[in-house]
Amino acid sequence: MRDSLHPGEKATYPVTVLCQVLTVARSGLYAWARRPESPRARQNQWLGTHIRACAQEFRGHDGSPRLYRELHARGIQVGRHRVARLMR
Repeated sequence: MRDSLHPGEKATYPVTVLCQVLTVARSGLYAWARRPESPRARQNQWLGTHIRACAQEFRGHDGSPRLYRELHARGIQVGRHRVARLMR
C-alpha cells in the first residue's frame, strides 16, 4: 500500500474511521492504495535523486537556478520551477 496509508494510522484507527474522516469509500481507499505509482511520481523520485547528488557535490550551498543549470549540463531536461519545487 502507499505511504499515505501509513501502518501507524491503521494500527491506531480502524480503516472505517479513517475513511469517514477523509470522506472516502473503503473500496476507493483500497483501490487507490493498490494503484501503481504514476509515471510523473516515478520521474520526480528519479529527479530528486539527481538533485540531491548535485546538491551534495556543491555542498548544499547552491539554489535551484544553479542546480537547474547543472542538470541541463548533464543532459537532464527539466524545468527550473520543477527543480525548485522538488528541492523544497
